[in-house]
Amino acid sequence: MGPALSLALELDLFESLADAEAPLTAAALADRLDAHPDGIATLCNFLVVGGYLASKADGYRLTGMTETWLLAASETNMGPWFAFWNELVFPFWEGELETAVREGEPSQSIYEWFDEQPGRWTVAQAGFRAAASLLVDDVVDAVTVPGGSTRLIDVGGGHGLYATELCRRHPNLSATVFDLPGAVEAVDDEVPDAVADRISTRAGDYRADDLGDGYDVALLFNVVHAHDSGENTALFERVADSLAPGGRIIVLDQWEGSGRTPVSPVSGSSR
Repeated sequence: MGPALSLALELDLFESLADAEAPLTAAALADRLDAHPDGIATLCNFLVVGGYLASKADGYRLTGMTETWLLAASETNMGPWFAFWNELVFPFWEGELETAVREGEPSQSIYEWFDEQPGRWTVAQAGFRAAASLLVDDVVDAVTVPGGSTRLIDVGGGHGLYATELCRRHPNLSATVFDLPGAVEAVDDEVPDAVADRISTRAGDYRADDLGDGYDVALLFNVVHAHDSGENTALFERVADSLAPGGRIIVLDQWEGSGRTPVSPVSGSSR
């Protein structure tokens, strides 16, 4: 289902149905999308099986699931997250699988692979931001910023959404988003004007480059799973050295231990 879903998003199929005042036949939808009616019918029927569309005698319409999770206007739009997996993660895995099996590890990290084509970072950060948008309120609710804190560093923070929301809730707090150059490039475009003067970026490799110092709070969100125990020990020591006395490190991760996951190219399925 993943490739079919990715194609539907690329064609703006769901947006076209959302803009229509009534269900659309395959022919009418194909006309809007500049595609072949038979091809659109095949794609739509496949999406019906996955629960993304419903089919009636008068044509195809969106399901509630698609309206909630896959329309650009939705606050819970996960389209960029699916695009991240289908356009980046799966191709990277497929390209590096043989090397990883034969040599024990891929020839490069996925982030180094992103750097080969800057557009990959744009897709990746949009996906990361979409996923974070579902969690940001709950995460920030759970984060305790010590009284008197004025400086925060978001290590590997990429899209900067968590740092931005913490600054919005704590008027005396400013934040530095530290990540690879390609990762932080688009942060300024996403920061609300209300906190823009308190959010800055710093490009570099957090494993080797200077993080700065004097921070009261450091975020390590979705970073730990990408490294082994030795690398994480070194990273925690580096981050601790960047803190002011009494500073705090806050850790969030989506996987315990390694980044192993059973997802596959059918991750777009509703099942």
